[in-house]
Amino acid sequence: MTGYEVLIHYEKDVESGGYRTAYGLAVYEDSALIRVVRDVCTDVDSARALTELFNSESLDPIHLSQAVEDYLTDREIP
Repeated sequence: MTGYEVLIHYEKDVESGGYRTAYGLAVYEDSALIRVVRDVCTDVDSARALTELFNSESLDPIHLSQAVEDYLTDREIP
């Protein structure tokens, strides 16, 4: 079974010299990590909404790149 989870990571902010929190997606299949997409969202609520959507729709990981691209282009989550 495929499942999506929020991935939290820290990106170096070149301008400030500090770090910023970024959110991505981790994809698991039968408890094994199969794919990671970093720096998709800047807020945890959007990342959670994406993972909930992808899980509820049983998004096949083969379509993950396109789904993330669609999100980044439209910035809308139903």
